[in-house]
Amino acid sequence: MTDYYMDTDAGSDGDNGSTWALGFLTLKYAHTQMAAGDSLYVQGAAADAYTAAGNHTFLAAGTFKSPTRIIGCADGTTAEPPAAADFTTKSTGPTISTGASAGVMIFDGSATNWGMYVQGIQFDFTASSSRLDNNANGNISYVDCDFDFTTPNGTMNNQAGTNVEFIDCTIAVDYMFPTADGFFTMIGGQANFKNASFAIRNDGNTTQRYIGVDFSGGTPLNITTGGTNNDNTRLMNCRFPASWVLVRDAQTVNGSITAIGCNSTGTLAAASSYQDYEFEDIHGTIDDEATIVRTGGADDGATGAFSYAMAPKTSATLEGTCAFLASPWLRVWTAGGTNTFTVFITNGTGDLNKDEIWCEFLSPNSDDGSDHTLTFDPTVIARSEVSTTIVTDDTASTWVTHNTNKQKFSTGSITTGYTGWVYARVCYAKASGQTVYLDPRIIVT
Repeated sequence: MTDYYMDTDAGSDGDNGSTWALGFLTLKYAHTQMAAGDSLYVQGAAADAYTAAGNHTFLAAGTFKSPTRIIGCADGTTAEPPAAADFTTKSTGPTISTGASAGVMIFDGSATNWGMYVQGIQFDFTASSSRLDNNANGNISYVDCDFDFTTPNGTMNNQAGTNVEFIDCTIAVDYMFPTADGFFTMIGGQANFKNASFAIRNDGNTTQRYIGVDFSGGTPLNITTGGTNNDNTRLMNCRFPASWVLVRDAQTVNGSITAIGCNSTGTLAAASSYQDYEFEDIHGTIDDEATIVRTGGADDGATGAFSYAMAPKTSATLEGTCAFLASPWLRVWTAGGTNTFTVFITNGTGDLNKDEIWCEFLSPNSDDGSDHTLTFDPTVIARSEVSTTIVTDDTASTWVTHNTNKQKFSTGSITTGYTGWVYARVCYAKASGQTVYLDPRIIVT
């Protein structure tokens, strides 16, 4: 497995690519020199531009087991091989571009089940009708890359039998045709579709997955699966524009489109997910409440402001045991960075203590793992928590009707590692029958 180097400013395709000083100039030539398992490190401020119209094929020698690797590096990197700190991101990486109308960049393989891994590269397809083809029977991973098709008819086309994944990438495109007879996965990042009629198209027997993707910058009226055969699209924990409607194309036979834990971006739901809710078990009931609401709180954009009324049953033995009445999971979209997340309650009767009510938060932390903040194990902590420790007072909020005994739960500063959802739920364990009103909108500061 050999390391190669490429410099779009000072490289030469007459050199052997063995060092930065002897780096290649173009990606197309570098591909001809690489074998399975080889790595190509790329730097340079100038774009590697393919200005002629027509096809430009990049033949990858990698396999599914030993893909070739293309990794962007900061301009001026000297380490051989570079360290992770030298690697670029989608907004800072070297640029590969098609500079002519109808230019087509084709990634292909020299063998069936070919493989390629690309990280930290910017792909510029701003010339009219430019296209990127991920050719047949490939296995391709794009990580932290940017794809810019900001001109009419820009297309990403994933050919038959190809398995393509995009992890934390940004894609701006008119049309995207996921692979036929293969798998298409996008995890994190943004996908902004500009075509007015549809966002996503299948092309037959395709399985698509979108997990934690922000689609809110897109303009289509519909998110559509189309094609002629068994096309299945699943979207989980994604964020949609308010205009989107889920549509399955009439041509599709035995296809499906499913959205789980997704939301639109209208009114105060711009960054949050709300839902009508009604629940009852042996510990109590939870129901919608439209009168006792927090000013600037949850609003479903249709019927108006609301809260959740949480009423424990007086006959239930809750306090100091493992039993509690749990709200639905609330969630808010975060673009990363360091934030504080706050949930608000009121009851109008008296302040509640930490062994009577608490909040559990779950967020993606800086290590891309799970960060549990203010978690509570009632079988252990309830007996050790001082019953006179009051939940933090909320002096800033205004509640309609119940504007006393206002309290809040805050995480303190959390650095989230990637774009996605932060979750929270309130657990109520006071057996007095005292109703608590919960604002379902998580406030981010």
